[in-house]
Amino acid sequence: MPSVTAPPLTRSSREQKLSSLPEVKQFNENLIIAFSFALCLFIFFAVSAAKCLSKKAVLNENREPAKFPEVAFTGASISSFPHGFEEYFDDRFAFRDRIIADRTLLYLKLFRVSGSSKVIIGKNKFFFYSDDVNLPMIMGSRPFTEPELRSWKELLERRQSWCQARGIDYIFVLAPTKPSIYSEFLPDEYGQRSRRTRTDQLLDFLKQTRSSVQVVDLRASLRAHKGVLPLFLLTDTHWNQLGAYYGYKAIIDALTPRHPNLVAPVPLSDLNLRPYHFVKGDLSRMQGVLGIITETNVAVDHKQPVQACLVRDSQFTENKLGFPVTGAFGYHQERKDLPSAVMFRDSFACYMIELYLPQQFSRISFFWQPDFSQSIVQREKPEIVVQEILESNLYGAPPEM
Repeated sequence: MPSVTAPPLTRSSREQKLSSLPEVKQFNENLIIAFSFALCLFIFFAVSAAKCLSKKAVLNENREPAKFPEVAFTGASISSFPHGFEEYFDDRFAFRDRIIADRTLLYLKLFRVSGSSKVIIGKNKFFFYSDDVNLPMIMGSRPFTEPELRSWKELLERRQSWCQARGIDYIFVLAPTKPSIYSEFLPDEYGQRSRRTRTDQLLDFLKQTRSSVQVVDLRASLRAHKGVLPLFLLTDTHWNQLGAYYGYKAIIDALTPRHPNLVAPVPLSDLNLRPYHFVKGDLSRMQGVLGIITETNVAVDHKQPVQACLVRDSQFTENKLGFPVTGAFGYHQERKDLPSAVMFRDSFACYMIELYLPQQFSRISFFWQPDFSQSIVQREKPEIVVQEILESNLYGAPPEM
């Protein structure tokens, strides 16, 4: 059988085949690009859709994400829908937290600019809180007016008189903010300002008017113990466990002259101080870098176990703020020789409660609220009422009773 051979390519056919190769290559490249782009879109919208089903708080604002806007066929509802949907999507678009974190890190490293308008970047890795309440205190602005000073004085004296009529000792405790203890680590444009605060004004006014209210200013204790070890968390608004120790000690020292049956504060030699890695700074969270910008700080442990027992029974139903962590609770121990107490407090008392205060009292109950409650005190019948607030609260309206 004779073999069949392909006819030789002519010059024109060879040129035609060679000229088609770039077109095939271009087509394949376009196909790969289109597929990659479609895959990226799919991943983006898949992650965004998954976040739509999540109820996780918005990282840098510690709030619930915006809800899908309700649609009612009215002019107002329809016109507001685009803005509502934008907020809904902005809280859930894919890789939001990572993008915010990278932006914050870039601004911090290149320009030392905060990722939040409410956070000041200080020296030595200190972050400071600077909302519309704390910033006037940092700047030394917005002093008390004379009527405001008298309102606070009357409020405190009214509480004290009510307690005194029932044989109860009342003390008012002012916990310090970080700028009050570490003003030297504020940026120069803040640290060089005169920082006479409302705390200074109130204390001076009570002294000048010879008020009988016992006020415990915890700034003095912490300033006296500043040293090599930090007393505040660098990436958080709160003091650390060692700072809370000196606050607790100042409270017990102030109570002891009128309550000699109180045992002395636990000595520092009975505590272990150790470094630990702190990752949950609220000022890091506000900038979107929670768990990324962290610190090594000081933790405190008891060498011997604490005897007080936690009590959560049906009487502790109060929860002024309504969050799971702000519910009321109490401690008791088998020491009838010790006094009983009620403490109205805020988040600055958390470490004092966790580590120190319960062992000082036969019974002590804790209520996370800024105001005084006659009904709680009447029910608990304590010998001592401790009212603790953060000094920046003096920049708001006086609380109830």
